[in-house]
Amino acid sequence: MTNKEMFKDVDLPSLAVRMYNVMKNAKSVTKETARGGVPYKIVTHNEVNNTIKTEMIKQGIIAIPSVSNHSREGNFTMVSIDMKFMNVDDPKDSYTAQGFVGYGVDPSDKGIGKAISYATKYALLKTFMLEIGDDEESELHNLKTEPVSKFTQSSARNNIINQTKIG
Repeated sequence: MTNKEMFKDVDLPSLAVRMYNVMKNAKSVTKETARGGVPYKIVTHNEVNNTIKTEMIKQGIIAIPSVSNHSREGNFTMVSIDMKFMNVDDPKDSYTAQGFVGYGVDPSDKGIGKAISYATKYALLKTFMLEIGDDEESELHNLKTEPVSKFTQSSARNNIINQTKIG
């Protein structure tokens, strides 16, 4: 007997309400020092999974990832996944978030697993709008850029003007 049948006289929350509650209650995730020589901190798949799993269980939501597209070239694997979220009390009440891409680089057979893990992590981070502690693009602020000379700026501006002239 399902919860819906047991509590037929009680209004159970919809999937949208349950997903909102996950967004509202989920703790932020923290970046960890990366392994493998990557020069920046990362949010791990396990950190995201454990944070969301706890709240999804409380709210009665299951997530089912499915690979909608994949390719492999050398040791580089790319996948695109769709993530179906279902209300456990009413499986017809569902939502599918589509097109989350993940990449995996591995010379053996682990590339597909790495790509699926990354795409799943990304789907959960973005669907539930999880805070990650730091500015997600903070690595960009550390890049050194060369100053652009006035001559280069002027040349670029003139090229744009010349390309957009009518007549």
